[in-house]
Amino acid sequence: MNILVTGCNGFIGREFASYFINSEHKIYLTNRNNLNILNEKEVDNFFLNNKIDVVVHAAVQGGKRKHKESYKDFLHNVKMYDNLSKHADRFKIMFNFGSGAEFDRRHKIDNAEELDIFDSFPIDFYGLSKNLISKKIKKHDGNIINLRLFGCFGELEDSDRMIKNSISRVRNNQPIIIHQNRKMDFFYIKDLFKVIEHYIQNYNDTLPKDVNMCYKKKTSLLDIAITVSSVMNEDPNVIIGARNFGKSYTGDFNKLKTMEINLYGLENGIREVVENG
Repeated sequence: MNILVTGCNGFIGREFASYFINSEHKIYLTNRNNLNILNEKEVDNFFLNNKIDVVVHAAVQGGKRKHKESYKDFLHNVKMYDNLSKHADRFKIMFNFGSGAEFDRRHKIDNAEELDIFDSFPIDFYGLSKNLISKKIKKHDGNIINLRLFGCFGELEDSDRMIKNSISRVRNNQPIIIHQNRKMDFFYIKDLFKVIEHYIQNYNDTLPKDVNMCYKKKTSLLDIAITVSSVMNEDPNVIIGARNFGKSYTGDFNKLKTMEINLYGLENGIREVVENG
């Protein structure tokens, strides 16, 4: 199959390229330099000149802690989605990556179900853009799938992210620092790709169009720090800043469960990152 990947310089894009490099698929890795998906005419011309079976839309603006929020986060994220989704009749399936921020991070997000987005109205531009895109996908009676991430980790993630940073600190005999403990869903990147492969190989109208990417068991940041230490055969050495427990950031697992995909899971995913990252 011919697969278009947007945002190939980002974490998901880089991991996708690494994971599928030896597959039988032809992968079109794109970024703003070779395909500016904010430019509607450029996207139109790309689909006119290339036969694409699958779109993996990994390009995004905003959402990171160090990113200074701007109204352009909303405008650009929605525009990128619209420029791609208008060509739904030209591809078999498109994957959009949603975010737990759709449920409004001002409040506790605890085992949020997919339909809960209709009861949510985030006020940050990133969360609002993701919320609107998810609602567009739910109204789109067709071949666009929303895979909603709360936290994602893998070998190629940035070194300051929770799991990668924890591994680094254990290796350097430093304590793992947690500013405030809370429950949070982290999903291994290779499990995300297993889900994508399942859709590509088994796509039909009965598969869910909007799915939380999370595991059944809900874990706290402290649990994750302890798991990292255990996998690395070290005693936990963790410093927690705030005494109170922070707001949960987790999703409901039931839709993903119905797909019966054999996933690595959190602990095995961490072990893979320790061994290969």
